[in-house]
Amino acid sequence: MNDDYMFKELVYKIKKSENIKNNEFSIKGYLNINEERFDKNFYKKFEMNFIKLNILKEFEKYEFIDWIIQNINELIEIYKKIIINFFVNELFKEYKVEYKMRVIKFVFELKIIEYEEYIEQIFSVLDSNIRLFILKNVDGRQIKNWTSNTINNISLGIKCNDNNLRRESINFIGKILYNLNDKNIKVVLKAMSCVTDKEIMKYILHFLNENIDILKSRNEDILKDIYKLVMTYISCEEVRKELLVTIEIYFKYFKLRKIYIELLPIICTMLGDEAIQDSVFDLIENILKFMKENKKELLVKNWNVKSIKGFFGFMKGNKEEKSSKNLTVINKKVIDEGILEKKVANISFQDKEKYNEEDEDISNEWNEEW
Repeated sequence: MNDDYMFKELVYKIKKSENIKNNEFSIKGYLNINEERFDKNFYKKFEMNFIKLNILKEFEKYEFIDWIIQNINELIEIYKKIIINFFVNELFKEYKVEYKMRVIKFVFELKIIEYEEYIEQIFSVLDSNIRLFILKNVDGRQIKNWTSNTINNISLGIKCNDNNLRRESINFIGKILYNLNDKNIKVVLKAMSCVTDKEIMKYILHFLNENIDILKSRNEDILKDIYKLVMTYISCEEVRKELLVTIEIYFKYFKLRKIYIELLPIICTMLGDEAIQDSVFDLIENILKFMKENKKELLVKNWNVKSIKGFFGFMKGNKEEKSSKNLTVINKKVIDEGILEKKVANISFQDKEKYNEEDEDISNEWNEEW
């Protein structure tokens, strides 16, 4: 069997095309290859080695990778994809970290035109070393269609205990944010709301500040989720300085009713903190100015003093429990007479993530009239 025939048969099987027959096949015409650089011996050797890849030992696969890199100019796109398909599956097997790192680097060294079809599978590899490499080296902006599964997997990096991985996950999301749909952005914001590490909370607030132009232009539900995040972080005194900056940027895009019933009363309780007092006064002044400019909208809203009193009570209770670092959550229940009864339940700040996951409805109660 000559080399031409073997190569034609191989391409025929790969492409499964009815047009590639013995009498119709043209290497130069069909594959658009320069015949002067086309090495039949290379493809013959490639075919023989590739068939044996599954049974090769780890060190032999290293040798195959090195050989491919040395001859990378000989490879056409379709062969690169065949190689990538095989080695991406290697990432899910029980190999040493060093081998997996070589594999993921090799996958991107092949430099195919489009990696989009492999991204979901690559991001489903739950290995922090591989994930960090991907986050740092893949240009996510070139990928337009991000699946829910991929974003869920990337968001896991925000919830993990590795702060380096958390930061790189947030950085990566910032780069691809423009290409994410509203559903995927909501997944990201929910993951960010679960964070309890003070430094990462500050990092997330900076992320929100930097991406205001994208986020404010999205569906109203996105701003609702940002408001929820703000109301979650506001109980952590260590991040209030940074949080005030975020509130200053976003408050005009929140529901006016939520501002004067919930947000403004809580901000007023921060006036006793000397470290941020001036910033708090400035923010209150800006909020009041904004409310005055929209006073007609205030007049058509049905509200009462009890709502504000309730939130002052919430912050006072939280202050008293500061030594045990408790987060106070208001649980509302409407009784028969139509009066709003408030019950207070205390949960540890460290249990916040578990709380959010187990009962999302409770975390939404502050926002029931959004």
